[in-house]
Amino acid sequence: MEFEGGIEAATKRNDSPVIHYLDTVGGGFFENIPDLVEVMVRDAPSIVRWLESLGCIFVKEADGTLRTEFGEGTSRKRVHHARGCLGLEIIRNLYDELCNRGIPILEYLPAIELIMDDTAQVAGAILINLESKKEAIRVRAKTVVLATGGDGQLHYQGFPCADHYGATADGLAMAYRAGLNHCY
Repeated sequence: MEFEGGIEAATKRNDSPVIHYLDTVGGGFFENIPDLVEVMVRDAPSIVRWLESLGCIFVKEADGTLRTEFGEGTSRKRVHHARGCLGLEIIRNLYDELCNRGIPILEYLPAIELIMDDTAQVAGAILINLESKKEAIRVRAKTVVLATGGDGQLHYQGFPCADHYGATADGLAMAYRAGLNHCY
């Protein structure tokens, strides 16, 4: 079965966060930030369970267990997927969860610039109203997460890409302009 993308988590008996850690660090040519990799591999199984509890529809085996596939450079099958639509599944379910909790959602207002405070920490963003195309909105925040998608449409070295047309590294560009030389 072919699939596109997914989320890695050591959820099978023949796998563990330790093996996942070794695969990730080796696959990153030992340039990863070890503490961040440790948190990621430790928390990944519970994140997959949490996403499933929210309603994300992962592909399952006939017996009801989550189906996993090999990822690039992995020694175990640990990629969980949703028939090429995992990002959509996550967004759909997180959106519903935010609505259920009464958290306001700003739509059609993409971030165009990060706001920095006096200590060079990110303190919010400037959003542009896509409907008026004129109105800019300043939003302050205690925490900012840049989850802006990929960069596949930049076609590095001429490689073809099946990413959506919005995968143009805008989040990386905003971080660079803000002087952030490392993102976690």
